[in-house]
Amino acid sequence: MRLFIAALFPEETEFKLRNLREMLRSSSSSGSFVPDSNLHLTLAFLGECDGNGKKRAEEAIERLSPFSVPVTIDRLGYFRRDDGRLWFAEIMENGKLTALHDELVSELRALDLPFDSKRFRPHITLGRRVIGDMKPIAIPAIRSEIVSVDLMLSERINGRMVYTSLLSKEAL
Repeated sequence: MRLFIAALFPEETEFKLRNLREMLRSSSSSGSFVPDSNLHLTLAFLGECDGNGKKRAEEAIERLSPFSVPVTIDRLGYFRRDDGRLWFAEIMENGKLTALHDELVSELRALDLPFDSKRFRPHITLGRRVIGDMKPIAIPAIRSEIVSVDLMLSERINGRMVYTSLLSKEAL
């Protein structure tokens, strides 16, 4: 099973993220744009896990302290890739978001569950392999909150990436 742990947002924020994605799509000549149901903030990428790894990931999420995490999305940016740009909506780092991420990482380590330990740069992917002339831009701030932390299964079904929540811990 290919697993990751994601923070999810309220419907109103998802609507605004879809609008940002469509703006990006309309100003690009090509790209693979994230489906509505796949918009999320990755807190930890676990990769391939067996049943035992899945159970440890569930335990890590269940052990998280109760949380209430405000977020502000204020910029569109990209990472350069050989096959085009990976565009994202950038989330301003804040103490509560950092604390949630750090607590999750601590729980994963305590449960001896491997994960991708790259530096945490909070963002929501909007498109991959994007070709176009658009430049990173500041956007009117989208103020929101994390509504849950979910263990997500990632699988390719009929040529499309499908993310399925296997366990969800709701915010306060």
